[in-house]
Amino acid sequence: MDAAPDTLSVRLLGGFAVGVGVRTVDDGVWRLRKARTLVKLLALERDRRVHRDRLCRLWWPDRDGVATRNNLHQVVHAARCALATVGIDRGVVLRRDLVVLAPGRQVVVDL
Repeated sequence: MDAAPDTLSVRLLGGFAVGVGVRTVDDGVWRLRKARTLVKLLALERDRRVHRDRLCRLWWPDRDGVATRNNLHQVVHAARCALATVGIDRGVVLRRDLVVLAPGRQVVVDL
């Protein structure tokens, strides 16, 4: 990754990679596949945010609200932990009903 030192870079073409400056998240750090997918989905959104209910319906269409929200919190936590390895604290946050990628930080996506 070759963006500015404080910019979150997301590469989707030619293989998934996330990084800041020259540091990239190691593939082995992503504890949950859905955590990687969450970062990909957020990176594709113009405002880098998605309503949590949309994510819950996408991933767990047959489950109730409480169970899906608990599952979503686990996915958000796993994504946060992965992004923390490159120095991004709270790289994915829940703000009201929105899941947001790297609030307050520039995000560059290769698409």
